Amino acid sequence: MTTAACLDAALTYATRGCSVGSACSTIDVAATVEAARPRDTRKECFPMHPQSTTPPMFGDPRLPSRFWNKVEVTADGCWLWRAAHNERGYGNLSFGGKPGVSAYRLAYNTLVGSVPDGLELDHICRAPACVNPHHLEIVTHRENILRGNTTPAKHAAATHCRNGHPFDLFNTHYTPQGKRTCRICMQKRLDTYMRRTRPKASK
Repeated sequence: MTTAACLDAALTYATRGCSVGSACSTIDVAATVEAARPRDTRKECFPMHPQSTTPPMFGDPRLPSRFWNKVEVTADGCWLWRAAHNERGYGNLSFGGKPGVSAYRLAYNTLVGSVPDGLELDHICRAPACVNPHHLEIVTHRENILRGNTTPAKHAAATHCRNGHPFDLFNTHYTPQGKRTCRICMQKRLDTYMRRTRPKASK
């Protein structure tokens, strides 16, 4: 799916049934998706596939009041979890007799539907404490890693190699493992190797 198709799918679903009072109006959600979603060259996202005909709304009775009492709605449309968090900033709670249940996953699974096997949820608002399903997007694990503040993400965002050569159409080589390398640097390393291993001419 292309970047444009992903954006259209997210905005189409996000604008259904949202009111200004729920802090997820069309303008708020559109601005969040357009401005906050990270960009990369190999996008692997999937639109919402709701298993319920009722769009997610703040205060939805499908989740108990004790859940909503722990949520604060912000001006940018986030539903921030104000109770317990794990070390990465994601909210958790005891639910259904189970401790440490992920708050944002619980909200998504209850208000939208289950996430397909092999995929995971990414916060397009970049706020780990947010439990607003409209701010969550189904992506592959690879896509999720590339969007985060990780070493692979930093490498993927680089426009030049460590020696200053551009990663453009003609100077970029991809290994079978998907690693990006600089053709100019590869050629220089090969030239150096050949000079070192070339037999010296006899006098």
